[in-house]
Amino acid sequence: MDGEDPPRIGTRLEAFVVARQCGLGNCSGGGSSGHKLSTVAGLVRVCLCVLQEGVYVCLVFGSILVMLMGSQGVWGFLAVTCSIALADETPLQDFCVADLNSPVFVNGFACKDPKLVQLDDFFFSGLSKAGNTSNALGSEVTHGFVTNFPALNTLGIGIARIDFAPHGLNPPHYHPRASEILTVIEGTLLAGFVTSNPENRLFAKVLEKGESVVYPEALLHFQQNVGNGNAVALAVFNSQNPDVNTIANSVFGSNPAISSDILAKAFQVSKSVIDDIKSKF
Repeated sequence: MDGEDPPRIGTRLEAFVVARQCGLGNCSGGGSSGHKLSTVAGLVRVCLCVLQEGVYVCLVFGSILVMLMGSQGVWGFLAVTCSIALADETPLQDFCVADLNSPVFVNGFACKDPKLVQLDDFFFSGLSKAGNTSNALGSEVTHGFVTNFPALNTLGIGIARIDFAPHGLNPPHYHPRASEILTVIEGTLLAGFVTSNPENRLFAKVLEKGESVVYPEALLHFQQNVGNGNAVALAVFNSQNPDVNTIANSVFGSNPAISSDILAKAFQVSKSVIDDIKSKF
């Protein structure tokens, strides 16, 4: 059957209808006793709905319930409900090592037959060697994502090593599917990120060995080696496949190319400047 099963749809719609009616002061039932019974029934329905819809719905309904019943007892109930809504879904099996060659298309990767999983599937040595920083940027990112570390499939984690030559730069970029926490392993890095429009506020700080910074999901960020020697950083992501959009590559190196007229207007420079930049990508 397409879509969700009827009981879940009914429960969700009932919860919204009950909450809306109660919020408007139209709870069914006569007198004080009827009002309380109606509210409790609505509370049960709301609980089921909250578990499906998440913490924001929880907070909205929490406000309605407090208005109806007072704060006593309600916040304790909602605290438990919200904690459940915030928690990750319970895994249905021990692991799901990605079958990168499976013809089945899912959100992520299909699981390899557990009987074929080997010890080496759970170990990764890809970050043990320094990346080659002999390039124009003076940096190299080596990642451990599901595409080269299949055991990460369904676990919601990823890792990367960033090597920097002196003055090397990991250019402005963002990860569309993950937040990131970066820790300096060696050297000194200037690390920063920019908030979204319209503020576009820059948060930047020099980090020494052992210090960390967090980059919220999908926000533009960068690092530059401001020390005298090489630098190394380790980044951890809350996604098995964070992906990366490097701003310069996306804007000036798209395939097919974005019109130079569009970019010239967007950056408020001449078309010749844009064409010169494009020639480098």
